[in-house]
Amino acid sequence: MGTYGRWPLRLAGYLVVTLVAAYVVTSIGVGYYDARECPHPDLDADCDAALGGLVWGAAAVGVCVVLVVTIESILWSKRINRRAELEGR
Repeated sequence: MGTYGRWPLRLAGYLVVTLVAAYVVTSIGVGYYDARECPHPDLDADCDAALGGLVWGAAAVGVCVVLVVTIESILWSKRINRRAELEGR
């Protein structure tokens, strides 16, 4: 794939998956807190369902970052080992 390798494609994939995961988990979190913490939406009560959902979404982003670092570390290690084998080390 030219001089740059495949990292731009992986980066785009990681970004898309992270954004989708954050959106889905945030939506699930909002639904969970909305059903649990805000049982009476017609009352004038404070409802922090959106805040709870955002916390879940932020946690999902954190998990995705850890997964990306782990995947890239494994791929880097394999590249180093393959390069060493080809050079006869």
